Amino acid sequence: MLGPLPETPCQFCHQATGAVDEPAQNKNYERTSNGLLEAARQGGLEGDARFDWLVQQAQTLPQHTDAAAAARGGSTVMKPEFQRLFAKFRIGATHFTYRNPVSGETVSEGIIRCTNCHAATTSGEHGEVKPGSSAVFLERMRALTTNIAHSERMLLRARRGGVAVGSAASNLDHAVDAQIQLEVLVHRFSTDEEGPFAKAAAEGMKQVQEVNQLALAALEELEFRRRGLAASLVIVILVLIGLGLKIRELSRRHAAGDPHRDAR
Repeated sequence: MLGPLPETPCQFCHQATGAVDEPAQNKNYERTSNGLLEAARQGGLEGDARFDWLVQQAQTLPQHTDAAAAARGGSTVMKPEFQRLFAKFRIGATHFTYRNPVSGETVSEGIIRCTNCHAATTSGEHGEVKPGSSAVFLERMRALTTNIAHSERMLLRARRGGVAVGSAASNLDHAVDAQIQLEVLVHRFSTDEEGPFAKAAAEGMKQVQEVNQLALAALEELEFRRRGLAASLVIVILVLIGLGLKIRELSRRHAAGDPHRDAR
């Protein structure tokens, strides 16, 4: 939310890293995203208005909400893992409204972003154009945020499959702490590779990479369990079929008066 926004808030977690999920998840994401974009188009929503509307929709999607909690309380409640992402990464609307205490009118104001004051590019010593400090800050912060979100989704898939992800979750918390620290260090206005901002960004990415390795291992274990379960089911089905055929054969012999049936 500090700089130029992606086309949709979905890209904060789903598209920016170029990550590939399971085919069924990708298909469901594309179907949901396309449906929301079509609804926004039909409603004449564009730019920040569309972005704000999509944020509201994302907070009520079945994939993001707790059906059991909603059934108990009668209201839509986001799952804790998505509350975490929205809160810690400050995914929200681009405008806020308040009531003017003098006129009593409802006023809408846009949030302040770094790019409101700081240019995305700057001129070098020899007139070349290079990224401005604000662009460097935002690029590193967004890279860490989107990678954390990708790791979070992988851990969720593993956890929902019954795989323990304790140490990976702890490392992810450290990465989130580093991302929050970047928001404080950005006001030192230093992009020096040896400076505190660059070091915090590097530490955060290191934690994320460790989480990714642990998450991939957890997903491999989940896939192994699924293959083992599938193989077990095939064996059980074959045994049941064999038993059924044997019972049919014995029944047929009994009906035909097989003189050797008692011996068997």
